[in-house]
Order: sequence, then structure tokens, then C-alpha cells
Amino acid sequence: MLVRGAFASVFAAATGAALPEVVADKDLDQANTMLGVSRELGSIVGPVLAGLLFAVGGARPALLFDAATFLVTIPRLATLPRRGATLREETLLTSARLGLRTVFSTPIVRGSALGFWLAVLASAGDDRATS
Repeated sequence: MLVRGAFASVFAAATGAALPEVVADKDLDQANTMLGVSRELGSIVGPVLAGLLFAVGGARPALLFDAATFLVTIPRLATLPRRGATLREETLLTSARLGLRTVFSTPIVRGSALGFWLAVLASAGDDRATS
């Protein structure tokens, strides 16, 4: 769960930072709104869907579905068009390293990320205790 929390916080930060790179300035407000709505819908629909999958088939189908969503999302994100010609050409791994280096070298970001990771870890332990 700690690893999932680590990647979730990096993904959330990267999503917000990448949005201006893939959306025109005039569409940025609408894109931010759509991103927020989709995030909130996911936090509502996701647990319901996971519960249904768990009720029907147990933990395995629910976890496989969760993994499949990442497998579908990652290639799609990698192929998003970038706007502007001033962007550096970087590999995904280079960008991830740079992002993690920034997270851990900036005290306020590092503290926020660690706090988020600990909250995710604590809630995972709480989930296990109640099931």
C-alpha cells in the first residue's frame, strides 16, 4: 500500500502539472473542471464497483480490474500530444526520476507526500482490520 500511495501522489501531481502541456490555455479551465469531476466520480464509483466485483468473485477480480485500469491508462497517457516546441524530449523514466527528485528535495512537497503516503498506509491497515 505504501508503494501504491507513493505512485498515487506522484500521479496526481504529474496530472496537474501536465494538463497545461496538453491543453490550450483557453481550454484550461474546462479541462481542470473535467479532471476534477472525473477524479470525484472515480472516488464515488470506484469503491462501489470494487465492492460489486468483490461480492461477485472475491478479491482477485477486483484487484485484477484495478490493475487492468492502470495497464490501459499508462499507454494512453504516454501517447498524449504535447503542445509547444520548447519542451525537452525526455523518456518516461527520466521524467519520473526528475519528479521524484523534486518531491524529495523540496521540504514542503516532501512533507506533504510523506504525510499522504502514511495516511494511505494507515488506512490500508484499517481496511484490513475491518474485513
